[in-house]
Amino acid sequence: MSDADITQPHGLLLTRDLFFSSKVTGTATALGLQINVVSSIATLTEAATAKECRCVLVDLECPGVSAADIVAALPTDNRPRLIGFGSHVLTALFEAAQAAGFDELLSRGQFTADLPRLLPQWCEA
Repeated sequence: MSDADITQPHGLLLTRDLFFSSKVTGTATALGLQINVVSSIATLTEAATAKECRCVLVDLECPGVSAADIVAALPTDNRPRLIGFGSHVLTALFEAAQAAGFDELLSRGQFTADLPRLLPQWCEA
């Protein structure tokens, strides 16, 4: 799915990793959910404000993207849940996301292993 394919999603995934985005969207589809993939903060902001998405999943290792910029770009009213994930060894990224106000942070391994269980919780109204 590309930035142009933004329909009414349950959530958004900010990443540039095509393999990983396929895994997340495939899991979502199997659960009856729709997660749209975006690759920039501008597209994320547009999609999150134009649609009532319930969660934003953020690849903390996405080049040129900072946790603080994401939080600043999203609306403060009815802000979707912010879930960040990345390599467990990149502690500075996790600390920055926590300081910026992310709701939940997981290592990439935790995110992948727990996605089928957590995604419905993150996407609930």
